Amino acid sequence: MNVFQHISRRGWIVAGLAFFVSDSHASTVIDFESVPVPIQSTSANSGPFPTETGTQPGAFGGTEVISEFTIDGVTMKNYYNQDFDSWRGVAVSQRGLPAWSSGNDPMGGFIPLEYQNDNDTVTMTGDGAGGSSTWIVAAGDGPDSSVAAGLFNSSLEASNGSFFQSLDVQITQTTAHVVQNGSGFTDPMGSSGGNEFLSVRFYDISDGTAGSFVEVDLATFTVGDAGPVLLDEWTTVNLSALGEATAIGLDFVGSDSGSFGVNLPAYVAMDNVTVSAVPEPSMLAVLLGGSTLAAARLRRRRNALAGQSVSTDNQESEKVRA
Repeated sequence: MNVFQHISRRGWIVAGLAFFVSDSHASTVIDFESVPVPIQSTSANSGPFPTETGTQPGAFGGTEVISEFTIDGVTMKNYYNQDFDSWRGVAVSQRGLPAWSSGNDPMGGFIPLEYQNDNDTVTMTGDGAGGSSTWIVAAGDGPDSSVAAGLFNSSLEASNGSFFQSLDVQITQTTAHVVQNGSGFTDPMGSSGGNEFLSVRFYDISDGTAGSFVEVDLATFTVGDAGPVLLDEWTTVNLSALGEATAIGLDFVGSDSGSFGVNLPAYVAMDNVTVSAVPEPSMLAVLLGGSTLAAARLRRRRNALAGQSVSTDNQESEKVRA
């Protein structure tokens, strides 16, 4: 057997190992369509299957009910303030476009501003990615000091050692409405006379602290534009810059911000969360053990062949001397 054949066999072993390892990283798209329609809850604000884990004082008063739920391997938390009928965290939504609009709203499809909370989980397209019936919405912003301390209003955590690869995002109707029309807390985007923006950041919080992040613009205004540019269609965000992030935290940043965070409604819709599984230790042990055994067998075979070659050479030498 020549050297090329030895290399070829070893190459097949390495290639096979690489194939199995890469296959164990196979991506899974979580589209939340496993949630029954309609959602088995009277309020999308408290998640699809609310599992109350406790209560805590609200940041601005009242009492928050903490709920935690897992859908297809992604765990989320929701904080609902019963006293103020407000929420933050992550919610699941199946709310389509309202059946009626506010009349003179240039965007159309919105209900009056005084009822805007009914639109906080409604996407601009009125559905999930690809026309699906279910998606999730993250809500709530806080001061920069919270992010520095690793505290996020909204977060997603993958199970079984999986890490996040990408997700689809879109601005919600409530946020878009205030961006274009303003509210009692802020003017319409573009009123300042300068460039303005509203973005969401996805942080790697795998170790409990804020690491690297990927930033996505939800709305921007550049001087000279006719109006704000909205992220009003489902758009895929690549999270590979976060490395193998098993948990991500969301934070909103914008040109119109105060001591408590952005002054615009902080909502973002998400769907088609793609995760990639890390090989389980048992699988790696089997693969590595198998490759080691195969390599050892090849080594013994090569040594045996080398010994036969030396023996043959010695015999030929004896014949020549004779």
